[in-house]
Amino acid sequence: MPFPSHDHAGKFLGTPELEFITDVNTPNPTAKLLNDFLFVEVTGIRWTAPAGSLVDASSIPHALWTLFGSPFTASYAHAFIIHNVACNARVRPWQDVHQMFYHACLAGGIALGLAKVMYLAVRNFGPRWPHHMYGENTPGSSTPASSEEAQLRYVTLAHSYVQQHGDRVSLQEIDRYATAAQPQNQQTGTA
Repeated sequence: MPFPSHDHAGKFLGTPELEFITDVNTPNPTAKLLNDFLFVEVTGIRWTAPAGSLVDASSIPHALWTLFGSPFTASYAHAFIIHNVACNARVRPWQDVHQMFYHACLAGGIALGLAKVMYLAVRNFGPRWPHHMYGENTPGSSTPASSEEAQLRYVTLAHSYVQQHGDRVSLQEIDRYATAAQPQNQQTGTA
């Protein structure tokens, strides 16, 4: 599937309302979605975050938090909510879910180059699940092994490359540069 521009990325339906849950035993902030929230890709594919969904930020690599802010408050919050619910539901392949995050970032107004960097971060360091586990609400999601330091280095290098070469640089060029600049023992788990 091609990667669209802002005008052809899709649209959000509704505004998410969240109620934060205080739990000292969870590593990430958690919120309950109080209303249905949707993202519709330009192709018509609908991604629904139903009321009652728990949103826990586990789908967003901490390198993005460090560079661009908490997913709950940053400019990519709407894209993050849809992505997080889709990662937890696992009803579609992880590759499709992460690509949807890219589309949702664009639809939410994220600059083209930054949306590419954010997509590469979730693709390389976000959750993954086997194809046979679609829709199963059981453990089985994994995240490619990479230290938080290596993730931050990769995202920083990718972001720097986009700043130097402009928003139109390809995903492959960004990924190739950021991966090659990593020490051999800390390269990404690209797919």
